[in-house]
Amino acid sequence: MNNKAILALMLAILMPLTGYLLVKHYSKEAVHMPRKYFEPDSVVTRERNGKLVTDTIWHKVKNISFTNQLGKKVSLYDKLIDLYIEYGFYYEELISLTKKGMRGQEEIAEMMQAYRENPPTHINNSPVLEILDYQTQQGKNLKSGETWKIDLPKSNVLQFKLEDGTKISARPSGTEPKIKFYFSVHTHLESKAKFDATLASLKQRIQDVIADMKLK
Repeated sequence: MNNKAILALMLAILMPLTGYLLVKHYSKEAVHMPRKYFEPDSVVTRERNGKLVTDTIWHKVKNISFTNQLGKKVSLYDKLIDLYIEYGFYYEELISLTKKGMRGQEEIAEMMQAYRENPPTHINNSPVLEILDYQTQQGKNLKSGETWKIDLPKSNVLQFKLEDGTKISARPSGTEPKIKFYFSVHTHLESKAKFDATLASLKQRIQDVIADMKLK
């Protein structure tokens, strides 16, 4: 073996080893992200009133305390509460419904057709202000009758925007007899002391919407 071959072999061994040692040294103080960060921790499937419902559980981040530029000790939780108070308290949930049997896909298609042909005017006692149909790429204001083009790719998705700020999006699966409903609600958070009560009221609002739409 000549000198060039020996040198190449040494480089092939030393370079990965050196890189590994450097990364190991400088990553001691790094924040370690959870494994499978972009995947859910678990998906819980249960039957509710004869329908199969799935709930996704994502990684939960522990509360982190740190000292800001003013020397004040604050926590991640405190900063999130400040953001909620300043910009509004938003909460979202997702449910997935599975229609069993040979007519599963047909039932979901009929559900979407009914929403398009006879859209609800009120949901949970709140007027529906806008309907966005991403399949026809058209939005409509139900009060004024104004319509506009949605400049996004076509997709079999319907979204209802209510007067109280609630948003409801329906998206059927293209390959399975499933349909997902996405719910977004928000309100004003007055103070940190009212966080738990406000969160409970937002969760209840979504449950009331689900009940009113007869999705459970």
